[in-house]
Amino acid sequence: AASRAPADGGRPSVAVKLHRDADPAGERIDAVDQVVQVYLQHEAPKARAFKELAGFAKVRGLTAQGSGEADVEFDPPATWASAVGDKKNYDASWEPVEQYTLFVSLHGVEHAHPVLKVKVDAKGVYHTEALHDFAAKGPIDVDQDVSVWERAAARGAAGPRPAAHR
Repeated sequence: AASRAPADGGRPSVAVKLHRDADPAGERIDAVDQVVQVYLQHEAPKARAFKELAGFAKVRGLTAQGSGEADVEFDPPATWASAVGDKKNYDASWEPVEQYTLFVSLHGVEHAHPVLKVKVDAKGVYHTEALHDFAAKGPIDVDQDVSVWERAAARGAAGPRPAAHR
């Protein structure tokens, strides 16, 4: 994943590269499409305890041992400038979020992986810090069978945990 600051009044974005592993032994799965979701969690000027869906894109035609890319654009995050609990301050305005964490997911907010911390200075310049070292740690491994099982387990409806694919 790589952050891209907005150019000429455009929107910020994150470039995400996906790689599909080989098909399991004895199986042949055709090309698949995969939705990539980007979530943000505000840290300053007002921290939030939740992530918000900021954007998504689809990588089409992933084949076994193939790769694909998506450029996910999103609006610069902003927060309403009224005081906490003030339900009648209709004259407030949107203020930019100065710092946030950017997450990437293939399976929803419950499986969002932090990839970047973003700070926007007073001049609107974006400064990023990697939260996942792809060079040292390699790719973020996502196992769909395990992800689906985890969501079922959270609802109390899971059978035996599937074997990991790696």
